[in-house]
Amino acid sequence: MNVKKGDLAIQIISTCGNEGQIVSILEFSGDTNFTDGVFRVNCWYVEYQQLTPCLGAPDSKYAVCPDAWLRPVSGIPEVDTIDTEHPIEEST
Repeated sequence: MNVKKGDLAIQIISTCGNEGQIVSILEFSGDTNFTDGVFRVNCWYVEYQQLTPCLGAPDSKYAVCPDAWLRPVSGIPEVDTIDTEHPIEEST
């Protein structure tokens, strides 16, 4: 698996032009018939940051996306750990 529940991920492949979109990984949907129903792949329920064209739903924020089409976004801190509330010391 490339991603896990709760990750932010970038979609690297799309049949609807969504390459490069950042998505939130919501839930594992399991071994799913994807697109034409000919093959089954591990998929995730994802949430896009904006309305987006998806299979079966012309404009939606939610879709099912194969794990193979997702890569985690890493290196972005979840919480700002820099303390910017220090008093300025005056020099005399």
